[in-house]
Order: sequence, then structure tokens, then C-alpha cells
Amino acid sequence: NFAAFFILQRYLHKWGGERLTKYSDERIAYDFLFLHLYAVETPPEFTDEKYMRRWRKDYLAGIEQTASFVRKTFRRIGEGPTHIKE
Repeated sequence: NFAAFFILQRYLHKWGGERLTKYSDERIAYDFLFLHLYAVETPPEFTDEKYMRRWRKDYLAGIEQTASFVRKTFRRIGEGPTHIKE
């Protein structure tokens, strides 16, 4: 699950998936994986200490609020476009 989450994060934010919307299968899978993993300690093979320090400092305190926001995104009504139009 961590490997899939890591690859989806890279794809959606750096490697070509930037134009996908919240209705795409990839974004939905990413959100589900986030909710599945956010409270689990990240295995060492998926960490970089520099990023972990920043994560703890900037994001850890608000993790439950972030998870709540992600949960609410699943209240989508109907379907929408999977890609941002040019």
C-alpha cells in the first residue's frame, strides 16, 4: 500500500497526472490509500529524514483535519470529468 501511495503521489503531482481531476480513478485511489495509511507509521524504506522532520513540524498536528477533509471529498454527487480540459 505504501508503494502504491508513493507512486500515485509522484504521478499525480510530478509525472504526468497533474491534469487528472478528483473524479479520476487515480485520484480516488490516492485518497483511499491516504485514509488507509495516514495513521500508520511510515516504513523506513519510504522515508527521508529531512522530509519526515518537515512532515512532523508542518503537517502532523493537523493530520486529523486533513483526513476529515479527504473523507468529505467522497461525498461527490454524480460523476465529473476525469481530466482538466485545455
